[in-house]
Amino acid sequence: MHGRAFFSGLSSKRPSRLANPFVRISVILAIFFAVFMLARLALFVVYREVFADLSVGQVAWSFFYGLRFDASTVSLYLGIPMVLMLLPFRWTRSTLWQGIWVWWAYLALVAMVFLLAADLIYFGFVRRHVGAEVAMFADDPVLMSDIILSEHWFALLVFAASALLVGVFWRRFLAHAPLPARRNLPRVGIAFVLLLGFVLAGRGGLQYKPLSVGDAFAGGSASSGYLAMNGAFAIQHALLGDKPTNVSYFPWDDAVSTVRRDLSAPDDKFNDATFSLYREHGVGSGVGVAATATATKPNVVVLMLESWDAVHIDVLRTQMGLPPLGATPNFDALSREGTLYTQFYATGQRSMDGLAALLASMPTLPGMPHIGKGLEQSRLSFLGQLAKSQDYQTIFLQSSNRGSFHMDSIAAQAGFDTYLGAEDIPPAHAASDVQGSSEWGVWDHDTFQQANTLFAQAKQPFLGFLFTSTTHNPWRVPNPRWQKFEPNADREKYLNTVYYSDWALGQFFKSAKAAGYFDNTVFVITGDHISRFDVPSDDPRNGFHIPLLIVGGGVAPGIETRIGGQLDVVPTIVDMANWKTTYTGIGRSLLAPVNIESGGALSVNGSLIQRVEVGGWVAHDLTRRVGGQAWVPGSDLGAIEKRLLATYQVTNKLLLENRVAR
Repeated sequence: MHGRAFFSGLSSKRPSRLANPFVRISVILAIFFAVFMLARLALFVVYREVFADLSVGQVAWSFFYGLRFDASTVSLYLGIPMVLMLLPFRWTRSTLWQGIWVWWAYLALVAMVFLLAADLIYFGFVRRHVGAEVAMFADDPVLMSDIILSEHWFALLVFAASALLVGVFWRRFLAHAPLPARRNLPRVGIAFVLLLGFVLAGRGGLQYKPLSVGDAFAGGSASSGYLAMNGAFAIQHALLGDKPTNVSYFPWDDAVSTVRRDLSAPDDKFNDATFSLYREHGVGSGVGVAATATATKPNVVVLMLESWDAVHIDVLRTQMGLPPLGATPNFDALSREGTLYTQFYATGQRSMDGLAALLASMPTLPGMPHIGKGLEQSRLSFLGQLAKSQDYQTIFLQSSNRGSFHMDSIAAQAGFDTYLGAEDIPPAHAASDVQGSSEWGVWDHDTFQQANTLFAQAKQPFLGFLFTSTTHNPWRVPNPRWQKFEPNADREKYLNTVYYSDWALGQFFKSAKAAGYFDNTVFVITGDHISRFDVPSDDPRNGFHIPLLIVGGGVAPGIETRIGGQLDVVPTIVDMANWKTTYTGIGRSLLAPVNIESGGALSVNGSLIQRVEVGGWVAHDLTRRVGGQAWVPGSDLGAIEKRLLATYQVTNKLLLENRVAR
């Protein structure tokens, strides 16, 4: 078969129903909608526990309402091609013209299936559809491609083979030469009406604004919204970038006052009307640790541990009433020397969310770029810059490659004079201990020991920040001797990396004590976000529950049950280290007294934001409350919601207008 015959597939000697352009278009559209509905069904079946709160009627409504998002996605990629196939002119009836758009539809189908499958897999990690983190692929495409190919090469091979097989049938059944149109004018009119229909479907209807991710939650339920929305729609909007909106839930002065009451500690003063959350912190309460440390001001070291969550740490499992796993003996022992926070929460579900919170006390709000991709265009109060204003030496190490996710640029802007990535960190393991390589750069032990060397040599006081990587998929350990759990499944492989990382953590603290700087240093140990394993979906806190342990010179041992989050770390360090400074942070010192109008954790889950307090929690999609529960009788969910929305309103406006910090 040659030339146009190959493009068109079978010969058109015998008329076929598919030769009718209306039938052909209908079949193509039906296949697309069937694929989306099957993907939605797969999501519902595979992650049934996520949707356990939905009634049968709500599930049915989610499937029906999801057609709106399916139609929008299909119209974007097939609207114009389907109209062009329907035009009645002689040249549009050629097998070449028709073949172009038939094969375009095939490529679009393959792309949609790939996106839906990728989203289905990713949903298991974060219990939501893909969001703005899709930009991470562009941040470090080589690394991300290597991980995808190494972890999912077989699935990709099966997908490619299946796509080719479908292509054979696509060519056989959908590439018949169309019948000539008998009357051109009516067919042009039909094509025009069809085009209008695709335009309306693409924007989601006649409403003022085009359909967006937030519209999925119109029913007031987060899980219903996840079921209604398809992964391709979510990825498409993440790539296009939902634009931030300058919302106004409350009068500006009222919103600012609400947020200030929530954030303020006894020694904080807000005196700037332009930079509304810019605060002055004075030394006066005596809650810091410097008075009991040898140094005038303590050294501060922040450890951001990749994918460390609360549910796999035995000392925290005990608090939850769960049996021990034995994966974190060193952390458990260390927790008895410092203050362990049992209700501490991540700000997001990506490392970059945690980084922005820990470095600048700033959340990554829906519609806003993450740090490294534009968040830092607003002037922020970075931890390193604050430390340098207090005459600290500043040191940053990460286990991944130096430029991974723009971390080198972020560290420099954040005020760190010394920065090391994987290329700069020598091996610390004995050669016999290493039988493989780490996908993400260097092993955690290498990073910890290089940090110890730098800290031991540093001029005091110093600020150190470490970001580890071994506890990330593909969950590899240097040597089988760290395989405490039989590595038959991803969960056990992950636990082995935690066991190894915990060992490296223990070695680091032994080295710090031997080097002599431990007693003059406050160590803040936390995670960047949760892992995807063993996370019950019956409580919104579980999706963000991570450890926080503060240990070192002058830190009293004990268990602290107050609610806190990553946004509170910078204010807590300022308070602990007795820094007299001015800064902006969307958090509150964990050393400050708690009252009814303060003390909570803000978390962002894609297009949703939520706030957890002692009395209960509220989730919101920026247009309506989509979830909430009072844990204490008489708790006012409306007041929690006001604090949540006021925080979003004020933070969002200050970021948009670059009025965060001076």
